[in-house]
Amino acid sequence: MFEESLEKPWSKRLFGPIADIGDAEYLAGGLGWALVVIGSIQSVVAVVALPQALFGGVVLIVLGLLIWRTKSRAAATAALAVQATNLALMALTYARGRFGGNLLLALVLLWVALRAVQATFAYQKLRRAGPGVPPQVPA
Repeated sequence: MFEESLEKPWSKRLFGPIADIGDAEYLAGGLGWALVVIGSIQSVVAVVALPQALFGGVVLIVLGLLIWRTKSRAAATAALAVQATNLALMALTYARGRFGGNLLLALVLLWVALRAVQATFAYQKLRRAGPGVPPQVPA
């Protein structure tokens, strides 16, 4: 099950449909770690140069660890809400003529959070379905 998802190319794992519980588990774990790494970098930068960014980095680390360890749908949904709010606030800042923050990073983090929501919901659904149920790949 999990070994099959390791044989897939990384592009299919990141962008393709979630076919089985192995795919969902691998994707949720990887995306959780991505949030932890980005949150850690943000926290280090905050300690050195930008103290107001420390809270955001810590939130990303906590949510990433929850997604990685527990495949929590609530943590993934919270990460999506945080990133959507972050992107909306950044858009408002740009609309006022002030430029600050990394728009590309905000879009990537929004995609990571959205994909984590997909992976955690698929994981919980497939885990409850049990091992005897064949995987259903969306058409």
